[in-house]
Amino acid sequence: GEIVGFKLGWPTFDNLSAGLSGGDIVSIVGRPAMGKTFLTLRCGLHVWEQMQQDVLVLSMEMPKLQIMQRLMAIFSEVSVGHLQQATLTTYHKNKIGTAFSEAKGIKSNLWVVDGNLATTVPELESLVKHYRPKFVCVDGAYLLAHEDKRLNKYQRVEVNVELLKKMAQR
Repeated sequence: GEIVGFKLGWPTFDNLSAGLSGGDIVSIVGRPAMGKTFLTLRCGLHVWEQMQQDVLVLSMEMPKLQIMQRLMAIFSEVSVGHLQQATLTTYHKNKIGTAFSEAKGIKSNLWVVDGNLATTVPELESLVKHYRPKFVCVDGAYLLAHEDKRLNKYQRVEVNVELLKKMAQR
C-alpha cells in the first residue's frame, strides 16, 4: 500500500498505482476543452512542488505564454481568465505574489518548452539529455512529428508512443 514512485497529486490514481516508476507513460485522452492540459500541468506542478523533482513541460498545442499563464493560474489558484485579460484585483495580485515567493523556495527546476523547439521524439530526447529532468510532461503528444512523412496520423502517433516509451525506459 506504500507509494514508492512519483505521485501525481491525484489520490485515487496514486494509491492504485503506488506511484509512477521510471519508464511509465500516462496518456490523458479526451475531447477538446475537457481539461487535458490542466490535468497534465497539475501533475507536473505536483511533482515539481510537492516531490521537489525537476520537471520538463513540452507543449505541442499552446505557445509558451499560454502554458506559463496556466501554470501560474494553477499554482496561485487565480483564474487563468483574470491573468489573460489583466483583470486582477488586489486579492489576485496578492495571491500571485505569494505564489511567486513560494516558488522561489522550491529547489527543483521547472522548464517549459513550446513545440517549436522540439517537434520530434529525438529532439525531445535531446532536451531531456541536456536538462536531465526526473519527470516529463508532453501536452499534445499526438502532434509530435516523425521523420517518416509517409506515416498517416495514427501510425505516427503509434510509432511516437513507442519511441517515447523507449526514451522513458532509458
